[in-house]
Amino acid sequence: MKILVIAPTPFFAHRGTHIRIYEQVSALSALGHKMTILTYPLGENPHWSNKQVEILRVANILPWYHKLEAGPSWQKIIFDALLFLKGIFFIIKIRPQIIHAHLHEGILVGWLLKRIFFFLDIKLVADFHGGLVQEMVEQGYLRIGLVRKVFGLLERFIATRGDMALTSSPEIQSEINKHRVNKDAVLMADSVSPSFFEGRGSSFTGRVRWGLPSNKKIVTYTGAFSDNKGINELLALFESLNKEYSSLHFVLAGAPASNLKSKNFSETLKNNITIISPLSYFDLPELLKSSDIAIDPKPANSLQGSGKIIAYMAAGLPVVAIDRKTNAFYSEEYHGTMLEQAKKIIEDSVYAKAQGAKNQNRVKNFSSAERAQEIDKIYQAVYGITKN
Repeated sequence: MKILVIAPTPFFAHRGTHIRIYEQVSALSALGHKMTILTYPLGENPHWSNKQVEILRVANILPWYHKLEAGPSWQKIIFDALLFLKGIFFIIKIRPQIIHAHLHEGILVGWLLKRIFFFLDIKLVADFHGGLVQEMVEQGYLRIGLVRKVFGLLERFIATRGDMALTSSPEIQSEINKHRVNKDAVLMADSVSPSFFEGRGSSFTGRVRWGLPSNKKIVTYTGAFSDNKGINELLALFESLNKEYSSLHFVLAGAPASNLKSKNFSETLKNNITIISPLSYFDLPELLKSSDIAIDPKPANSLQGSGKIIAYMAAGLPVVAIDRKTNAFYSEEYHGTMLEQAKKIIEDSVYAKAQGAKNQNRVKNFSSAERAQEIDKIYQAVYGITKN
């Protein structure tokens, strides 16, 4: 099929939303689908293993705008309008069977395109990565109650759009299904290609590359340095572990580094932590192979999935995480506080090794190839409605 993927973001920018899109598109193109990604003017052009993927970018009419990190911006509304306009010309020329729209903004654009070209009976697959209002409030927007209420109504309206809805976590699936008449939102968790971690460096080469000590256990976090990802809880955990164990070294890998300037590191932790910013997604396997423990502190009230946990599992690492529905979906091992989990892994090497092996075996259930097969069946089912 010809699939128009709407990505209202500066694709590709080495973070969760983009990795979800990248893994889906890569695996779906391997099944023979012609995937065209409609996105912002910013971002990298990743290497694709076949010619079934094309990236279309809107014109850069805001040359001063360089935001690559996650988070809302009123200026994105202009780019979203351009996505809509460019989408019109693309559909006239190519006539895709499916619009696979990501994020609330992309789903709204996709729905408008579907309405305009109703006579083509294009089907819309809506891919929800998290909550709209919640994330905007967490980023300091929607402080006025009336504005927040308007966006809440918009969020609920978007939740009902799409011939099929996909969600990145059980939490957002529950939220979306509150508003969909048929309660038909499907959990489509983030994924990873296990082969991505094969033959990509070793613990030794990674430690040399980033200057990590060879005589300590490496405790690693990869992701955004933002409050809604649990960065404050993570740093508190690092401080506690650093006081109790001299055998540990800590790694913060992600962006934006500017967010860390306001954080108060103790002097002892400052001397025992490595900050890697930015971190390329394609360097992730080498870094994780250099690590001994991985952490995801994303809060329990988050509606987002956790692609990083799947990557940690693929690297064969024991993982420390918050006890929440999404994390339990990946593994049932996240009981107790993060500090309790971390201490058990640090103090029991047999347990740590067993957990890493168990994770690496379980991640086969979250391979990008498996997810692509599931999405392909959804495409065919949705498109089959048109044919019958």
